[in-house]
Amino acid sequence: MAFITNFTNAVSPVVQRNFFRWVLFSTLALLITISALITATYFQVKTLKRIRREEQQLALKTNTCQTMLDKKTNLEKTVCSLKKQQDTIQKRIASPKNPLDHLQALIAACSEDITIDTIELQKKQVCMIAHAPSMADATQIVERLKASNLFSNIAITTIRQDTKSEEPSYSFTIKGSRILS
Repeated sequence: MAFITNFTNAVSPVVQRNFFRWVLFSTLALLITISALITATYFQVKTLKRIRREEQQLALKTNTCQTMLDKKTNLEKTVCSLKKQQDTIQKRIASPKNPLDHLQALIAACSEDITIDTIELQKKQVCMIAHAPSMADATQIVERLKASNLFSNIAITTIRQDTKSEEPSYSFTIKGSRILS
């Protein structure tokens, strides 16, 4: 055991100096290696944090772009469906069975003195009940409707004088057929 405890006395001073240098340089090399690794790791961590921050910013921009793309596709779908509805409406307006032209002709044939109660447009039949201050107004309506070329067989089917009102007025019914072109 004495040999182990007196190891420094058992070796020559030259070997002791060489051993001391080896320990010193090994320790210095280890410290330099550790500090180089710490420095490299520090810069790598700093670069990684910068890259993560950029990724988060890009993810926010991408989220914003994605929501905008979703809104755009939803709007395109809405525009497409509205265009289909508009086309359907235009087809119905242009169809010969559209009652709009006939209704407009009936209303246009009536003067301001005439009050329309009901207008019934069935497949081809027309029936209008209205009130007029005179019989001449009722016959003028029939003449205007015949001139419009939208109706055939237009005639006053019933006419009666309203006794309930103070002013003289007539209630009449006009019937005829629609001309579908």
